[in-house]
Amino acid sequence: GIGSRGSSGDDFRSSGRVSEPLEPSALVHASELPEHTLEADLLRTFSKYGEIKEICMLPHLSQALIEFKDVESAKMIVENAKSESLTISGRRIKVNYSTSQHIVHRNEGMSTTVENKVLLFTVYKQDYPITVDVLHQICSPHGTVSRIAIFRKFHLHALVEFSRVEDAIRAKRNLNGADIYSGCCTIKVDYSVSQSVTVTRNDQESWDYENPQSCNASLLGQPEGRQPSLLKEPKVYRDQSHVQPQQPPMQAPMQHQPAHIGYGGFWATPPTLPVLLDQFLMVYGLNGEVFNCQRLFNLLCLYGNVVSIKFLRSKEGSAMVQMGDPQAAERAIQNLNFARMFGQKLQLSQSKQTCLVETSRPRNLPDGSPSFIDFSASRNNRFTTPGLAAKNKIYPPFRTLQFWNCPPHCSDEDLRQMFAGCGCQLPEKIARFSNPKAAEKTIAGQVQWARDIDATEALVLANNCEVQAPGQKYPFAVRLSFAAKPIADGQWPARAIVARLRRTLRVLTKGAVPAVVADAMSSSYQFSGVLL
Repeated sequence: GIGSRGSSGDDFRSSGRVSEPLEPSALVHASELPEHTLEADLLRTFSKYGEIKEICMLPHLSQALIEFKDVESAKMIVENAKSESLTISGRRIKVNYSTSQHIVHRNEGMSTTVENKVLLFTVYKQDYPITVDVLHQICSPHGTVSRIAIFRKFHLHALVEFSRVEDAIRAKRNLNGADIYSGCCTIKVDYSVSQSVTVTRNDQESWDYENPQSCNASLLGQPEGRQPSLLKEPKVYRDQSHVQPQQPPMQAPMQHQPAHIGYGGFWATPPTLPVLLDQFLMVYGLNGEVFNCQRLFNLLCLYGNVVSIKFLRSKEGSAMVQMGDPQAAERAIQNLNFARMFGQKLQLSQSKQTCLVETSRPRNLPDGSPSFIDFSASRNNRFTTPGLAAKNKIYPPFRTLQFWNCPPHCSDEDLRQMFAGCGCQLPEKIARFSNPKAAEKTIAGQVQWARDIDATEALVLANNCEVQAPGQKYPFAVRLSFAAKPIADGQWPARAIVARLRRTLRVLTKGAVPAVVADAMSSSYQFSGVLL
C-alpha cells in the first residue's frame, strides 16, 4: 500500500536486477533486512548520516524505503555501504538509491505521513487469530490505548487509537516491522488518516477501553509459550468452550514484559503448532438441490461453533465456512471428509482465505434461502460455554443418532412424523433413555437406520427441527448427533428396570443392596425377566 512514486515495483528487487547505476536521490532502498527489523532499528542506523524525513517499512519483503531530507545524506550512506559493511542486528544489509524521489501512499487514503494518535496496523502472514486482546497486549507497553477496531480488506487491518500523539509515535517506531509471533503475523504500522476510532460494541474485533463496561468481558485468554517475538504462541481455541472468561483487556495485568528489541523480537514462542491453524473451511461436493446454509450448519455444528456460512457463486456445490476456532475446523475435516450423502461425496479442506466477508445482499439459493448466513449468535451452537462443550461427544457419521430436547409426552409415532415431515427416511428403531425426572421436561433417546448414509441425511434435514408442543409458548428445537454404537435389542428396557430396581432395593433395605442382586446387576443388564 505504500511505495515510491513511479517505481512500478522496481524498489522491491534484489540488487542483481539493476544493470546500470541509479541516479542519486534522497530516497534510499534497503534490502535483505533481518527478520523483525523495526523502524527504530533503521532510525538508529540511518540517522547517523542525516535527518530522516520518513521511513516506509516493507516487512513482508524484508525491505524498507528511507527518505532523507536532502540528497547529500543519501549519497553518504550509499557510498559508505560500498566500502563498509552496513549491519542491523549483526546481519549485513544492502543499500542503494531508489528509482524514485519520494515515498507516496497508495492504499486508498487509509494512511498518511502526518503524525497522528491513530495508527493503522497491517498484518502479513497471519497464521494465528489476531484479536483486540493481542493488539492491546503489544501496544499497551508504549502508551495508553483508547480504542481498537479490526477490519479486513486484502489483509487484516486494525486502527489503534492512543490517548496521546507521543504514545502513537513511540509505538510506531517500536512495532513497525515486528513479528507478533515468531516467523509470522508480521505487522506494518502507519499513521492513519482517521483522527479517532469509532467502536459500536466491545468484542474480539473492537473495544473501547475508555468504556469497557459496554459489553461483556473478552473471552480470550492470555497467550502462552519459540524464538523471541512480540508474543508467545496464542491459545488457538477461539470459542468459549476452551478458554476461561477474563476481565476486559485493559484490566488484565501484563504477564510478560519486553526483554529486548532487535532481531527476533521480544518474547519466547511456542511448542509444536497444530496441523490446522485456521478456522476457515472449504466444503465441496454439496448437492445444490438439498443443501443450504442452515442444513450445512446442522451438520457442522456437531464439531464446534459455526460463525458464518457462504455458498460460492463461482463454484457450484461449494461453500466457505468460518468455524469458531481452528480445532472445530480440524474436527469437522477429520470426521466429515469424504462422507457420502445425497448422492455425492463431501470434501473438506482448509481455506486459503483468512476472512469471510459478510454479504449485505446475498443471492438466493435454488430453494429461495440466502447464500450467506451469520450464525455467530445462533442458539443452536453447542460449544458456547465450557459446560455445554463438555457434553458434546464427537463421532463420525454412523447409522445411529442420539436425540434430545424433544417435547414431553412425545411418542415414537410423533418422532417418525417429525422425520417424515423433514423429508427423511423413517428410522428402523427408536429407543428412549429412562429418566423420569428429565422426561417431565424433555425426552431423549436414540434412533437408528439401516445405513450410515440414511442417518447422515436425516441429521442434515432434521437436526435443530422445531416441534411445537401443546400448551407450550415456544417450540422445542430437537437436537441430533451421531452415536458411537448401534441400539442393542432390549438395551433400554433392561437399563430402565435396573435403575428402578436399584432405587426400590435401596428404599427397602435402607440403602444396602443385597450382594447377590448387586453382583447380578453389575454383570449384565439382560436379566430383567429372571429377577422379576
